[in-house]
Amino acid sequence: MRIGELSARTGVSVSTLRTWERRYGIPSPRRTSGRQRVYSEDDVQRILAIGQLLERGWTVAGAASSVANSVLPAAGADSSRPVRPPLSAGALAQLLHEVADAVVVVDLDGSITFWNAAAEQLFGWRAEDVIGRPIVAVVVPPERRDIAAKAVQLLIEGDFTPDQGELARRDGTRFRATIATSPLYDDANDQLVGIIGIASDVTEKEASRTLAQVRAAELESIAVLGLNMGRAPDPADVIDDAVQAIRRIFAITDVWVFGIEGDSYRLWSTPQRSIGSMFDDASSLLHYTRRVGRPVISNDVRSERRFDPTPLIVDHRAASALAVPMQGPDGAVGVLVCASATPRTFTTEDAHYLQAIGNILSTLYPPAGQQGQ
Repeated sequence: MRIGELSARTGVSVSTLRTWERRYGIPSPRRTSGRQRVYSEDDVQRILAIGQLLERGWTVAGAASSVANSVLPAAGADSSRPVRPPLSAGALAQLLHEVADAVVVVDLDGSITFWNAAAEQLFGWRAEDVIGRPIVAVVVPPERRDIAAKAVQLLIEGDFTPDQGELARRDGTRFRATIATSPLYDDANDQLVGIIGIASDVTEKEASRTLAQVRAAELESIAVLGLNMGRAPDPADVIDDAVQAIRRIFAITDVWVFGIEGDSYRLWSTPQRSIGSMFDDASSLLHYTRRVGRPVISNDVRSERRFDPTPLIVDHRAASALAVPMQGPDGAVGVLVCASATPRTFTTEDAHYLQAIGNILSTLYPPAGQQGQ
């Protein structure tokens, strides 16, 4: 049977059947030699089963999954069921308003004809403010509207490939979104009358994925440094590898390793050879980090009240800094510091990573008071 007959027998609109077919694999038509879709009695039973679950309060996704994994009645079994009347336009609109993602319908001119409650929340526009307006003028950043208009035309021509892109809210803020589209057909003649689009904000998801990649890179760098330590390499190489890893992970250039000499701090390139001395007083970042014995985060160095900036940090115009003590068996042997010239937020996880590097480097240094001997 053709999709029009399937719609009549199940009471589900053609456009909804097309959407279910694309998303959930139900119905599941076969193709004729002429590439036409034809549907079976199994499809009728599955659609009716989904309808019954929806009436009991199931979500479409849950109902489709349950029906897809169920066993259909054997051939010849009595599968006669009352045919439900098609959903009214109002009932269908109400269902779409219940969807958690932003649902937008446009006509073949690209003008908005439906805008659900989630779209109002996501984009900041009320439905009455956007109905009748071109979709690209409402949700697409100005510099991308020409490209978006061509994309809408491709949709109308049948290219419904899921996509990701940058969309804009009413207040001008932008966000990354996944965009899924599906054709909207007229029930009477099976003709394309518009496009249904579903948009989801994936900004946080992408940020989480990026953060996970950073954490993985941190663990890898710690593992590599530990492996190199086990091979008894030149300490200068270990320090250089550590500094380069920190620069790469944090995307900064200013990383320093200070060895402790009494109340002074010597800037070291290797444990045996210094490249300069920093004689800090008790109010410095280095002294404060040594005294508290734990990581010190300063995301706004210029307004810091706990300590005075280390001169080297001032000279490099640092806006944010992170310092950790390098602890030996008998106390601190050094301080590891990194700084950013642009304001940034160093996190507790960043501090844990830097402390792990500091712990590795501390094994290269003699106890405080024996350095430089």
